[in-house]
This record gives sequence, structure tokens and C-alpha cells, in this order.
Amino acid sequence: MPARETSSGWMRYGSVAALIGLVFVVDLQLPRGIAGGEPYVAAVLLALWTRDSRGVVGVAAICTLMTVLGYYFSPPGGEPWQVLLNRLLAIFAIWVTAILSISWMRKTEELHTMAREREKEKIYLATLYSAQHIINNLINQLYYVKMEAEKCPEFPQASIVVFDRVLEEGEALMVQLSEVDDISEEAIRKAVLPRQAATRPGD
Repeated sequence: MPARETSSGWMRYGSVAALIGLVFVVDLQLPRGIAGGEPYVAAVLLALWTRDSRGVVGVAAICTLMTVLGYYFSPPGGEPWQVLLNRLLAIFAIWVTAILSISWMRKTEELHTMAREREKEKIYLATLYSAQHIINNLINQLYYVKMEAEKCPEFPQASIVVFDRVLEEGEALMVQLSEVDDISEEAIRKAVLPRQAATRPGD
């Protein structure tokens, strides 16, 4: 991993840790009756910056721990049941935010993957069309060579038959390649296999 990316990663986690620390310090100064755990949701959202679902889960777990510690170490205040309910609601909000954040990250990654696949397909098709144009020109020139060879009585007829077979196979392979639907290395490789290899006896 490049040094710049490593430094950026540490900066992101450092920012999240600083926010958690700040919220925890403020929480310790407030009476228990005040909902001091909800601001940890901001730390979970900031964890999206790390682009790591495990990091989001880790931050949510740390925020949960800080919320529980805040319950025990904050100054007394408020009704016990209200204090406990506020803390439970804060933990609930932390994990709902974490789950939604992870879901958003996965959906975003799926969209990026789909975009990369579409870009790969566009490049493949552009390359295929260029190759077809070049090969078609070459085949036309070879047909001209074949016609000239047929005019020469000294040219072996067996060679002309082989020439015809090569031209037909070349055209067939180009058609097979243009009909590939799955733009993958295996599918492309199978499309250009020689007929003998593609249709072995007993397959």
C-alpha cells in the first residue's frame, strides 16, 4: 500500500477516535439524565470515511462501550429508568446507523463493480470491432491472393483447399468471438479455441 494511502487511513481513524474521545469527555461532564450517548452516532457516520465495513462495526462497538461507561461515570441526575432508557436508545441508534452505513457501503461497492464491468465491456467491444475491421481487410486480401493462385496452373490445388479452410475457419472464429455474451477471460478463450479442441470426441 502506498505511503500516502497509509497516512490517509491513519488520519481517518484518528479523526474518528478524536470525535469519540470528545463525545466521551463531554458525556462525563453531563448529568446522567441528559442523553449524552446520541452524539456517538456522528462518530459512526464519520467511520464511513474509512471505507471499511469492519471499521464501522469496530467504531460502533467502541461507541457502545463508551455509552455504557458514560452511564457509570457521569454525574448523578434524572430518574434511573429514564437514564437507562436514554442509554439503551443511544445504543440502538448507534447500531441502526452502523447497519445502514454498512448496507450503503455494500450497495455503493456493487454499483462501482457494475460500472467497472460496463466499462470493461465497452473496451472489449471497441477492441473487437477494431480487430474485426483489420481481420476482414486481411481476409479480403487473402481472397485476392487465392484468386490469383487459382489462375496459376503450377500452384498446388491441395494448398488452395487448405487456403479455403483457413479462411472459413478465420471467419467462423470472428463470428464466435462477436457472439460472446460473458465478457470474461474463460468465455473469450473458449470462443477462439480451434474447432478440433472445442469439439473433442467423447466431450
